[in-house]
Amino acid sequence: MRRTVHLVTADDALAWRARHDAMLRQRVLGEYHREFDRVDLDELATAARAVLADERPRTMPELGRTLNAHWPAVGPRALPAFDNAILGYHDRSRIIDHAHRGLSVAGERGVLVDGRVTATWTAEAGTVIIAPLRRLSRAEHTAVAEQERELALFLSDDDSDRVQVAAFPR
Repeated sequence: MRRTVHLVTADDALAWRARHDAMLRQRVLGEYHREFDRVDLDELATAARAVLADERPRTMPELGRTLNAHWPAVGPRALPAFDNAILGYHDRSRIIDHAHRGLSVAGERGVLVDGRVTATWTAEAGTVIIAPLRRLSRAEHTAVAEQERELALFLSDDDSDRVQVAAFPR
């Protein structure tokens, strides 16, 4: 139904949602379990319904920004080189700034912060090195460093959790 939702009525989509709820939750939590670790999903659903009650259409980023006021945690994620999230679309403006779009085809690895490429990363001698593409807020800096510690552990077979976040050039 993801690609064909425009072919069904709103009533059908709502009825089918209940039927597929368990499977959808399992898939989302399988992919984003860290991001939802401290979030009550029923509370999140209630908040989303309250936002959408005015029946004004919203994009997922708009809904996310609105809900972020209730759960302001920063969501970082490391992407491998040539990742489909960046390369898979002709218009990449929703995920990467025009000035940096060449990074994806150059084989750079990206760091998403709240769904946008905000930095690149490399690994050297057991250390993950983050190179910001813009100035990071204190919360973003902390979240990126914490998240990429797990990447460092993974890449070093649990031998190192070192992360270095470079200063943004002035």
